[in-house]
Amino acid sequence: MDDGTIAQISTALFDFVKSYKRLEKNQHYMVEEEKCTVAEIHTIAEIGSSEGMNGISLSQKQGISRSAVSQMVSKLVQKGLVLKTPSEETENEVSLSLTSRGKAVCQKHREQHEYLNQRLNEVLQRYPEEMLSLLPQLMQEVQQVWETLPWSNEAGPTDFDRR
Repeated sequence: MDDGTIAQISTALFDFVKSYKRLEKNQHYMVEEEKCTVAEIHTIAEIGSSEGMNGISLSQKQGISRSAVSQMVSKLVQKGLVLKTPSEETENEVSLSLTSRGKAVCQKHREQHEYLNQRLNEVLQRYPEEMLSLLPQLMQEVQQVWETLPWSNEAGPTDFDRR
């Protein structure tokens, strides 16, 4: 493959990532709840998918600490989006559920994802199955390159750093 083609693909990938970052930020903008962060919206969605869950379950599902979940839930309670009620199972646990406003935010979030999936499906239908079946592997390999760059903190010091 020539350098021009590689540069064209690289530029397209970086533009794709920038566009996705904008989508991620704007996808979660809610007119009714404009002060919700992406993390707050995802927490609302997670609680909405498992009403009555406790903080430990939520922290495990989200892959974050119980302390972070506790802080997030407190913010969402203050905003009137989440309810904490004493658990029927144990004295020191609470069950989490959504208020009517929280349910509206959760529903809006679902609608946004459904719309996005529908539009992506329309685009993907234009391409042959053989091409689409290669995309996950290609994306995984590019991700591996990005995650193992010699100057990346995760990769640790390398010969590249000693140049």
